[in-house]
Parts: sequence; structure tokens; C-alpha cells
Amino acid sequence: MQHTPYTLYVVDALMAAQVGIGLLVFALLWFHGVGEKGDRLDRAAFWLVLGALGLVVTSPTLPDLLRQLGFTLPATAVSDQLIIAMAFASGAAVCTRRIVPIAWSFAAEAVLYRFPTWFPQSDGEAISANLIWISILVYILRPRPLRVAKDAAASAGDAEADIVPSSREGGFSLYDADRQDLILFAVATLSATVVCLFVLIARGGSGDEWAYTWQSSVFAHGHAYTDAAPCGNALQSFYVFTSMGKSFSQYTPGWPLLMAPFTAFKLTWLASPVMSGILAVGTARLSRRAGASLLENNPYAAPVTEKVVPLAGWIGGLSVSLGVTYLLNAGSRYSHVAVMALFVWSIEALLRLLDARIVDSDFDGEAGARSRRRQQWFWGSVLGITVALTGATRPSDGACLDFALGIIFLVDLARRRIGWRGFVATGVSLSLVGGFCLVILRLQLGEWFTTGYSLNSIIHPWNIVRYDWPAPEQWKYSIPLATGEYCWFPCSIAIGIVGLCAMRGLASRIAWSTVGVVPLLVYYSFIDMGTRGRDWGYGPRYALILVVPMALGTATALAPLAAAARSGLAQWDLARARARATRTVEGVARRGGPWAIAASAMIIGTLRIIPLIWPGIHSFVVSHGKVEAGIQRENLHHAVVFVGVDTSEWDIMDATENMPFQFFRHPDVVIAIDRDPNLTQCVKDAFPGRSYWRARRGTTDISLQPF
Repeated sequence: MQHTPYTLYVVDALMAAQVGIGLLVFALLWFHGVGEKGDRLDRAAFWLVLGALGLVVTSPTLPDLLRQLGFTLPATAVSDQLIIAMAFASGAAVCTRRIVPIAWSFAAEAVLYRFPTWFPQSDGEAISANLIWISILVYILRPRPLRVAKDAAASAGDAEADIVPSSREGGFSLYDADRQDLILFAVATLSATVVCLFVLIARGGSGDEWAYTWQSSVFAHGHAYTDAAPCGNALQSFYVFTSMGKSFSQYTPGWPLLMAPFTAFKLTWLASPVMSGILAVGTARLSRRAGASLLENNPYAAPVTEKVVPLAGWIGGLSVSLGVTYLLNAGSRYSHVAVMALFVWSIEALLRLLDARIVDSDFDGEAGARSRRRQQWFWGSVLGITVALTGATRPSDGACLDFALGIIFLVDLARRRIGWRGFVATGVSLSLVGGFCLVILRLQLGEWFTTGYSLNSIIHPWNIVRYDWPAPEQWKYSIPLATGEYCWFPCSIAIGIVGLCAMRGLASRIAWSTVGVVPLLVYYSFIDMGTRGRDWGYGPRYALILVVPMALGTATALAPLAAAARSGLAQWDLARARARATRTVEGVARRGGPWAIAASAMIIGTLRIIPLIWPGIHSFVVSHGKVEAGIQRENLHHAVVFVGVDTSEWDIMDATENMPFQFFRHPDVVIAIDRDPNLTQCVKDAFPGRSYWRARRGTTDISLQPF
């Protein structure tokens, strides 16, 4: 089964995501009251934006529906509908009579108008780009922030005074934060575990995942490599390479090192779900920071309460960990979720270093100074370790993501916002962990500053990675705007970018830290691994890192809606007690309605997309593991099973999932490749006294015949 675009129900999945994201944009439009308090032209702006939003959301299916009703439409009907939507959006900007929105609108329209010409056969991406622009336009058209003092709002006796931060409501205590982090860790880990066990059946679906598993077993036994397996390539696994009498994984050591403790306890399948939990906690911490920044530098007209801080944590932590194909990766043995978790905690460590330099009146004196010094040592070490492991897990990801973090670190260091203790701790921990990983590679390959990737073209000469300029219609495979809408839902670029734009103060460093995803996407656009137009992974996983800024932005954008809804419900209770329900019904709807729409769209959209994608991925994993399933079905023990080109539709080297023979000298079942009679006899001599079987592909399952 071809897994790009990762489902057989592309239009259904895309429409589910389009409707969900469209409702989220509408919730922002309603909440911020675009054109609500102006004249007729301002109110017209609201309806024009709403019309543009409707045209974009319905563009995947409306032209076909009209054709079925008997209308004759040109082949460019989708592009024509988007042009009308652009005209509506530009009209909304003109109605505001504000120079900045008008200038931005016409500039965006010029780009979007040329989009189908620049990127042919990419209607889905054009639709997604228009949806992103409309979301940005809603942010640009928002009413200007109100600069009203808290005491003035309170003395006015207006209902809005209740949504101004007050000491009565109190802050979000450390206890509450710890409890939230614990709950999010449990939810994220459990969700990924359920997907791992029931969708991915607790096994890998590729040679990549097995290579990570195999190398983690080597590390768990305290070795950097193992002795070469007997009988040449009869026992070869696709991405486990043999060179100079040593066997090791193609991949860099970062992720296998993190997996090793789990493999040591025979819980390899649990490594990625735990990383998902760690990612959820880190994202929640950053989201709370972003939410707190709205209290001091609110870019919206609507005031926000301190409730926005914990609510941002909930939204960020849940949205990052419950994405449709994110959960597939979190349940797999791929390294992408580990990179995301390391990246998030790198940002958190950098911000904690900055916190440690801020003198707080609550921590005056020598005790406060000691606390800040300890924080610099600790968080500097965390920063160095996470940065080093990011590069050691996926070098290309680490180079791009850590580069952006490094610039911010150096700028703050130059401005003396980072103390010498934080600098030393970061440098020492980075050098130690990075040096340790380099030593492992040196032991494996016999030379410095090279990786197992360098052997790929020698061992698999047909599998050479090339770098070239993608064709215009191929950009969508590396920058999956349309595919990403339903694969990463409930996260989306359209909502995430609005939240990133709203970050202010210290939280703006969160947004700037994620800039590294841009050069990473450009890099993956130019690297050709033979998967342009097809892939057998769990969604567009090479761009999965985009979920991090999307989740952080989603939390920042939607937390004010959730906070207003809570305030609105409180007002409703008060009104009922005073028998003034009629007067406040409209206010409650105005406050709670946007969040009700947003939350419903995220939940229902996710539940709609899951059955369109997960069953196909489950079938894919089952198909990939048919040899192992056949062995279990026949209840084989003390046996050798030979596979060949007639065994499976997958590469035969994907089937040879044998743990390192140096540590597992008497495996219950050995899987070998039937390449030629001499190698086959060699395997029999290496594992004498066993039963020997030949695996052949049947109609639906693998059949095992005595060999």
C-alpha cells in the first residue's frame, strides 16, 4: 500500500481538517470581534473575511459537487474559487481603511495568485496556503489592544472587570504546575502506548526501526558494536552494517542510547511513548510561559485573566501529544519524537538560564543568590546535554534547530543575560556528551567525524541519497501543507502561526527558537531519498518537528478563548444567583461560544480523521511483520527460518530481525536469507541441531515449509 498521502480517503481526511481549522479560525474571528464596534464598513470586513473563509474551506469539494448537479465548470475551478476568496479577503482589509492590513493583503494576494503557476498539481497546498493567510489576516485585523488600568476597569463596575487579573484569583502555583505536568505526562505516555500496542502491535514497521532497536541492545550490553555475524550477508539486516569485522547500526548513537535502558528491561516499545510524555511536559511549560506573556504584553483588545496561564499549558501539552500521525510516531521506534522532546527541553533550559539571572524580591539575600547559582549550573547542563543529544540523534535536525538556539544563546550571553556559570555548564556538558557520541562513532567506523551513513552507498549502492532541486510539483512532499493538515491535526500552521506572532517579551524567544525548522524543511526539500511522491512511514515524519511550533502557537492563540469561557461561566453562575439570567445570556455566549467551537472542532476533527488513517497503517505494519507472525502461529522453537525474494513484498533484509548474536548466542528462532546454497549450509552449520524452515508468501499469510 502506498502511504503518501497516507490514506485511501484523501478528500475525506482533507475536508475534515479543513472544516476543523476553518472553525478554529472562525472562533478567533468571533472572539476578537473583528469589525464588531465600528461602522458599516468595519462590520462588512467581518462578513467578507467569513465569506473568504467559507470559500477556502469548501474549495476541495464544492467544484465537484456543482459538476454533479449539472453545472459546467472549467478545470481551474478550484483556483478560480480561491481567487474569489482572495478578493473577499482583500476587500475586508480595504474596509478597515488601515494601511498595514491593506498592504499585507495585497502583497499576500500577489503571491497566492501566482501559487498555482509556481507549484502545479498542488491544489491542496494552494488551499492550505490560502487558509493560513486568512488566519493571519484575522490576527492583523484584530482590534487594537485596550490600555485600561486594572483599577479603572474595576471601579467602572462593568462586567469586563471580572476578566482583569486580580489577587483574588491568585497565580498558578508550582503545585498546580507539577500536577498539570504529571497528568499531561500520563495522558501522553498512555495514549502513545495504546497506539503502540493496538495499532502498531508493539513492533517496528521498517528496517530503520529495527536498526534502532538492534543498536540499543548493543548499548544496553555496554558495547559500541558487536562482532560480525557469521555467514556473511545471510544474516544481514538492512540498516545494520558490517565493516572491518564489526557490526553496528547505520544511525548515529543518540536515539539508541536513549532507548538502551528500556531495551535492557525488555521494554523497547515503551521508549518512544515515554519520550512523548516528556515532550508533553516540556511543551506545557513553554506554553505556560507564552500564556503568562499575554498578561504583561497582551496584543489583543480583549483583556485576559491569570487563568490563561494554566489553560495554555493544557492546550499546548494535549495538542502536541494527541495529533493523528504524531501518535503513530510516538508509538513507533523512529527517532522523531525524541528530537522533538530534546528540542523543547533545550528551549526550556535556555529560558530557565535567563530566569536564573533575574533578581526576584521573593528570593533576596544569600539564599536567593545560592538558588540562582544552582539553577545556572543545572539548567546550563540540561541545555548542553539536550543540544548534544539532538545532534547525535538526527544530525541534520540538530544542525538546523541548534543553530537557531545557538544564536539566541550567544546574543543573550553578549548582553550578560546568561551568567558565566550557565555558559560553563552548557559548554562542559555539551562537550562531554557530544564527545562521548563521537567516541562511539570512532570505535564503530575507525575514523573521526564520520557516521554509518557513509557506508550506505557501499553496502546498498542502489540506495544512494542525492541532492537536487525538486520539480515544481514535488515541493509538496517536503513541505506538506495539505497532507500536514490532516496528519498533524489538531495542530495546524494556520492557528500556530497566529499564536507565535502573539508572543511577547521573554516568550518571544520561544517563537524565535523555532525558526530553525525553516532551514530544516529547505534541506529536506533538496535531499532526494527516492521517496518524492511515496513514503512508507507514519505520516510526513521528516517534517514532524513542525508540530512543536504549531502546538506552542495553538496554545497561545486559543488560551485567551478558554480563559474567557471560564470567566463567562462564572458570570453565568453569578447572574443566575441574582436572577439576571436574561441580561447575561448574550455575554456568556460571547465569551464561551468561541472556545466551545474551537474545542469541539479539535475533538471532533481528530476523531473523524483517525479512522481514515490508522487502519491503513495497522495493515501496513501487519504486512511487514508476516514472517514473525507466521513463526508465532506455527509455534516454532529452536528453529531456523529462511526467507527469500518470494517471501514478502518488502525487502528480504527487513525480515532478518535477529538480536545481536554476540549477546544472544542461543536465540530461540533465527531468521536467515536463502541467498545461495553455500550460505544456506553455513547457517545450518552455525546453528546445528535445529529444525529448518522456508518461508513463502501465500495468498494472505506467510506459509512455513520444512527446508
